[in-house]
Amino acid sequence: GNTEIYSNLGQDIPVSMIGSSGYGGGIYQHYGIVTLKDGTVIGGDSPAKANKAARSGGGIYQYAGSLFLTGTDNDQVQVLYNESMMEGGGIFASDGSIQLSDAVVSNNKTNGDGGGIYAKSKIYAQNTVIEANTSGGSGGGVYGSEEGYFRDVLVKGNHAVHGGGMLLGTDSSANRDSYLTNVSIIENTADSKGGGLYIKGQRQMDWGVYSYFVGTVYLNDDGSGRSVLR
Repeated sequence: GNTEIYSNLGQDIPVSMIGSSGYGGGIYQHYGIVTLKDGTVIGGDSPAKANKAARSGGGIYQYAGSLFLTGTDNDQVQVLYNESMMEGGGIFASDGSIQLSDAVVSNNKTNGDGGGIYAKSKIYAQNTVIEANTSGGSGGGVYGSEEGYFRDVLVKGNHAVHGGGMLLGTDSSANRDSYLTNVSIIENTADSKGGGLYIKGQRQMDWGVYSYFVGTVYLNDDGSGRSVLR
């Protein structure tokens, strides 16, 4: 049967009690391998079921190790309606790798970067929907500072200050390649830079070397009519 994890809270309580301190409202991973399979729901179908983190990773917090969200066409893994105060409303991943296949990351929010996904890890996503997430900083749908591989992905209706749909790169992210193939980035908004896609740092210098994109970018806005800023 399906698994649901919802209405949990990671807050500032002693680390000895839960192994986290405001990290990972739904799931906290520190090293190792975690696999979430078809039908798993992190969060729920309404804000009332939100997992919440006082710091990072409203739905899932991953530090090192490997995280796999592996669904099927008819039974996707879903990360829905989670909240964090700092980074990663839906998922926070750092110093490891994260792979999403047949997944939905939707309606998550954070006051910081990465409304749907904050990835300071290598990220691989295919057959995935990233939709209606909100960031009070950068990367409404995805904030990615490491290598990223996106194939057959829909990034739709997300919002942030910078990079409404996605922000890829940092000021010092030399040689961090991103490959986007058959990716649709639509109807995202930003208050400042890059309504659809904001490519930052070294990726700004050489689009051909540092980022490879085949897909669709349209109906995005950052207040000045720009979809892609690089």
